[in-house]
Amino acid sequence: ASVTTTNLPTGAADSVTVAYTAASGQDYQSQSSTITASISQASTGVSLTKSVDPSAYGQAVTFSGAVTDTTAGSSQVPTGSVTLSFTLPNTSTVNYICANGSISASSCAVTLDNSGNYSVLNVTALPAGNHSIKACYSGDSNLVTGTFNLAQTVTPQSLTVSGITANNKIYDGGTSATLNRGGSSLVGVVTG
Repeated sequence: ASVTTTNLPTGAADSVTVAYTAASGQDYQSQSSTITASISQASTGVSLTKSVDPSAYGQAVTFSGAVTDTTAGSSQVPTGSVTLSFTLPNTSTVNYICANGSISASSCAVTLDNSGNYSVLNVTALPAGNHSIKACYSGDSNLVTGTFNLAQTVTPQSLTVSGITANNKIYDGGTSATLNRGGSSLVGVVTG
């Protein structure tokens, strides 16, 4: 005989007792046996994609992904959250991408939906440089933590200066000049 169950909780060892009670007048004795089963958390897979790469500084990028149960025969739906982080170029300073698309020096999380998916829309403040965006799943009572790294290149925003002129000057051995900036403009400045 065999019994299959999917309702044992993860964590501490669970005891399962199997008992056979012999009917009156049978040649078999009543027997029972106890086994201990330890249920481990299932493995996870974490994914992360981007809407555009490379992106220019100030250009909106959407990051999205999913957390999945990768254990054979298991179908747990992940709950909890993912943190998206990156280290600023040439530093050890870690920054986080928050659910509203902002960048923060403090840890912030993106909550998984009912299917284990997540997304962050309109991230515009990634600094110029080559980044490794790290998605880190927090885990839950049924699934272990997991991570995934994704490269993202952000190019500097192009700026154009126009309308500045210099007054004519007779060489006098100096390096100063007077600039007229009355009709000048700067195109490409990112606000926000």
